[in-house]
Amino acid sequence: MGKLTTIKKQECSIIRQKLEEAHKAIEVELGVKIQVGNMSYSPDGDNVTTKIEVSLEGAESKEMKSLRQHANLLGLEEKHLTQEFQMNGKTFTLRGFNPRAPKQCMLIREVGTTNDYTTTEDAVKRSLGIKAA
Repeated sequence: MGKLTTIKKQECSIIRQKLEEAHKAIEVELGVKIQVGNMSYSPDGDNVTTKIEVSLEGAESKEMKSLRQHANLLGLEEKHLTQEFQMNGKTFTLRGFNPRAPKQCMLIREVGTTNDYTTTEDAVKRSLGIKAA
């Protein structure tokens, strides 16, 4: 691939792919996990901004820490945080909680994949068999 002359959506995909390839060696060498966040490019197409998060390998995510912190307020017990549950014919586990998302505040992951989804608190409680208060 040659040099970029403008940065739009397609170029952001290329840049993300190159960043992810480059940070694999750093992850192995330093024992960390590197995650590239959302990318936004300027209207004139001359720059792009992204967030890169670096965490220790095996460290709990900020969303999972938030879920543990808010579990009691959400009516969840410790066992619910690791329990598998069924939703729409698929098996999921809880991955975290986003207090800044008023509706789709629960982060869940499909078991056996790396597919993460957001859903409502009520949907998770129903799936876990927790009665409404």
